Amino acid sequence: MIVDLDNVIAGLDSNNFNDYNWSVSFTDKGGDSAALTVKDAVIIDETGGRSYALNTSFPFSVNNTTKTVALKNYFQFSKLTLTAPENTYVDSEVRFVAKAENESRGSSPIKYNLVITRDGKVVANKYTKGIAIDTVNKTNTIKVGWTPTKAGNYTATLTATDATGILISRTTNFKVYNKQLALRSIDINTDRNVPRYEKVVIKPHVTGGTGKYTYSYYYQKGSKTYSILENTQKTSVTRQFGNTGAYKLIVKVKDSSGKAVDYSRYIVVEAPEISRIHFSYDYGAVNSSIAISCFVKNMPSVVTDADYTCSVTKSGGTTEVLAPRDIPLDQGRYLWNIKANGKYTVKVSVKYKDKLLAEKAVTYEAGSLNENADKYKINVNIISYIINEKPTSPFQIHYWGGTSGVGDVTCTPLSTTKVYNVGFWSSSQTFYQYVAYIPKDATGFKFHIGNRWFPDGVSNSDGNTKTQNTVYVFNYDYDRCLYKLEN
Repeated sequence: MIVDLDNVIAGLDSNNFNDYNWSVSFTDKGGDSAALTVKDAVIIDETGGRSYALNTSFPFSVNNTTKTVALKNYFQFSKLTLTAPENTYVDSEVRFVAKAENESRGSSPIKYNLVITRDGKVVANKYTKGIAIDTVNKTNTIKVGWTPTKAGNYTATLTATDATGILISRTTNFKVYNKQLALRSIDINTDRNVPRYEKVVIKPHVTGGTGKYTYSYYYQKGSKTYSILENTQKTSVTRQFGNTGAYKLIVKVKDSSGKAVDYSRYIVVEAPEISRIHFSYDYGAVNSSIAISCFVKNMPSVVTDADYTCSVTKSGGTTEVLAPRDIPLDQGRYLWNIKANGKYTVKVSVKYKDKLLAEKAVTYEAGSLNENADKYKINVNIISYIINEKPTSPFQIHYWGGTSGVGDVTCTPLSTTKVYNVGFWSSSQTFYQYVAYIPKDATGFKFHIGNRWFPDGVSNSDGNTKTQNTVYVFNYDYDRCLYKLEN
């Protein structure tokens, strides 16, 4: 019986086998008097050409029980790390540092071998021992020095071998630079296109030279150059740009010998934009509650919801600043209760530190229903006590049939009432009047308040666009309504 261990641990190979503690369990589930006899078991590394024996004697038997055995003692690491050196220069010694954690040592010290290659050719081969053995924590620190003579891309491989010949290795890549001072790049924390007032972290990458570096940071816009910070030891600076357009970022670096180099890169600062103002209902009227949300582009991360303002101005009238709600901007941050029909200007503005970043204004015409002239009109009359109980509920008409399929539309209040005797009470009742418009090719409709649907306890259960255009909603507890034709 063969078990493929790289199905147990993905990516298992000769190099990382020793990263794990291995044991094997043999179980006889019983059910009969016969025992399970194990004659031999071994773990084989086909790639490395090695086999690992289990710490038990063979053969052995188990009968209605389990026996778990581990590998025989050998050195192993739960983790072997090799750190790649940074800012390595030609003719300057570099120190490789490695650490073995959870090292189980035998009687002989473990040997370490560091092999360095450049373009596939071996340029260094160094043997060493651990120099900082911690027997309590079972760690071993390895340090190896080496001096490169050429610039280029290198690979370092550290191999550990015990007295039995078992080995494990780790590999890392690094780059060797020429000794001379060089400013190789300017990194920023954002994309090349940056919103206004976004915090841009400017970080140069410098190699070579002697002693400490002195940095000077500038930006150029048009024909003028401006200083950000000069003659500093800071390896990065943060800058916000308030004006749109192309900017050239410039960094100058000087080492202790006085040699100086510079580097530049471009960014484009873009204006934030309120791309759309959205209303929960496009044709609300007086007494409607409309949720207002907005969608933005290129908005800097420093802007919060508190930096937005939404105002509503009636044509020829006053301006109302809406109070924000504690929900995201794109989910109806503002709630507008329409007090009168007419034309309004709805404006959303965003400021950062009193600087206007973006603004958008749209026209909203409350009570205008002309856009529904080509639709089927449904008169909705809702009894007063339902209105009093749920004044801001989404009263809706559900429709179906025709090419428009299935959908829901919100009923719009008309600021009028109607006294009508639906036949359920001995006296007439007051109904608040609404209107709803559904696709003209719909064949049926039904009234509902959110998830509460109104079956008809008086006549037909659904409205039919051929025989009814009016619905009276009443008796909320029993969900009753009446559909009828009313010219």
